[in-house]
Amino acid sequence: MSQKKQYNNNQRQSIFEILGLNVLRDERIGFVLGLLILLASVVMLIAFISYFTSGPADQSLVLDLQDGELRNDGHVFRNTCGSVGALISHQFIACGFGLASFAIPAFFILLGLRLTRAYKNINLLKWFFGLAVLMVWCSVAFAKFLSPLFENAIFNPGGDHGLFICQRIENVIGSPGLIAVLVLVAIALQYTRPLPLSEEDSFHHHQQGARAGPGRCADRKCGRI
Repeated sequence: MSQKKQYNNNQRQSIFEILGLNVLRDERIGFVLGLLILLASVVMLIAFISYFTSGPADQSLVLDLQDGELRNDGHVFRNTCGSVGALISHQFIACGFGLASFAIPAFFILLGLRLTRAYKNINLLKWFFGLAVLMVWCSVAFAKFLSPLFENAIFNPGGDHGLFICQRIENVIGSPGLIAVLVLVAIALQYTRPLPLSEEDSFHHHQQGARAGPGRCADRKCGRI
C-alpha cells in the first residue's frame, strides 16, 4: 500500500514539476482554477456545436472583423457563445483540426476534473499525448475520407491543418500511399500500450510488469513494446 502511494505521489510530482505548476497542489487554488477550466471547456464545447449552424452566418464577420464588432453590440454574431465563440470555433475547427478539434475541450474537461479533485487520479500526461496524436490522425483521415460529404460546408472536416497534410502527403506518395500511412499509424496505435484513465491504472500496469520478471519485461503485459 505504501509502495502504491509512493508511486502515485511520484507521478503527481513529475506532472506538476514538468509543467511548473507546483502551486496547484494547494486544494483551494486547484479547485477554483479547475472549476474555471471546466466552465470554459463547457462554453468552448457549446461554441463548437453552435458553429455547425451559425458558422455560415458568422463567416463574413470573422474573416473581416471591423472595429467594435467584437463587442457584438448589435448581436450580429449568431453563435450561441457570441463573438468570442464564433472566433474560437473558426480558429480551431475551420483553421485548425476540423471535427477532431473536439478533443481540445475534452482534454480541458479532464484537466478541470483533476484540479477540482473530482477525479484526482487522472493521468494528464498520458491523456494529453494520446488525445494529441488521435486529434492529428483524425484530422488527416477526416480530410481524406469525409471531404466529399462537406463540399457545401464552410469548413473542411479535417480543418485546414488536416487538408494541408493530406495534400502534401498525396503529392509525394499519392492517395494509396496516404491511405497506407493512415492504416499503419492506426495499427501502431492499436498495438501500443493502452492509455490508462488514471495513475492508479498505471500503477497496476507497472506492478504486473514487475511480477512478470526481468525476462518478460518486454512483453506487452508490462505496458512496453
